[in-house]
Amino acid sequence: MEISHITLIVKDLNKTSVLLNTLFDAKEIDEQDIDSFVSKIQMLGLTVEPGRSRVKGEASSIYFYDYDNHLFELHTGTLQERLKSNNSTT
Repeated sequence: MEISHITLIVKDLNKTSVLLNTLFDAKEIDEQDIDSFVSKIQMLGLTVEPGRSRVKGEASSIYFYDYDNHLFELHTGTLQERLKSNNSTT
């Protein structure tokens, strides 16, 4: 399945545009770039939320809420890698 678009209802389109353009200019996030993305999120005045515990091989995620309380997750691995690592623990 491929997602063609996502619609967000926002209070301040300009503020949200800066957020989305700052964080989502790349289609993939590499593990070594996690700290850079955390800094960008904090620079925009948002709080990085605690993540959940991970299974070995699942990669990393950053969780945060945007200005309109939408929860975002930025993940370093692919969906296939994530499913494979979760299935290997069952």
